[in-house]
Amino acid sequence: MENLRILQSEGRIPANDTLEPPTLSTRGAKEQFDVRQLSGSGCKPYTLIYARGTFEPGAFGISVGPQLTHGISLKMPGQWKGVGVEKGYDADLAGNACGGIPGGIALMRYLEAEVQKCPQTKIMVAGYSQGAMAVHNGLAYSRPEAKANVIGAVVYGDPMKGARIIGFPSEKLQTYCAADDPVCEGYAAITLTHFSYLVGSPSDVQRGVDWIVAAAKEAK
Repeated sequence: MENLRILQSEGRIPANDTLEPPTLSTRGAKEQFDVRQLSGSGCKPYTLIYARGTFEPGAFGISVGPQLTHGISLKMPGQWKGVGVEKGYDADLAGNACGGIPGGIALMRYLEAEVQKCPQTKIMVAGYSQGAMAVHNGLAYSRPEAKANVIGAVVYGDPMKGARIIGFPSEKLQTYCAADDPVCEGYAAITLTHFSYLVGSPSDVQRGVDWIVAAAKEAK
């Protein structure tokens, strides 16, 4: 498995370890990357790294991502940079079947590249659906010195709901899962509930914005 070889060759997992994606029906020389800005250029006090859902186009997708970035930019104008995980993350069914591991490796790369470029920035990681799995995997395999810059993680429609992230405090992970969303129970079944995170007053996306802003201000 290519993903296993990558992680073993970089010392992220033991050479004799195996890498098995979670079963969906149960619980249980670096590249350069494109950077999409929330505002401004260069390094900012805060950075959002976002992984979109399956089949969503663009850096931030067309659902949770744009509303999340817009809400943050309204509440903390000029203080955030946004990075959408694109290179190495196709957000396709193959990645979903692999438990989000390809997206996780891509997110890990983006996170470590951002910390190297902007060592003082405080990072929030977020993802929706398959992107939520990328958050779990990316944080778990990131090097401790990069993970130290992460002030929190927000996930929506998370197939790994309830799973702890190795080496990451549980209180820094905020999960939004609708009560009737089968994806959050680990099933590969998409219903309208899986698209409900943008509706309501406030919506779960708006709640996520508030949580992110509070975490950012606390981390000052």
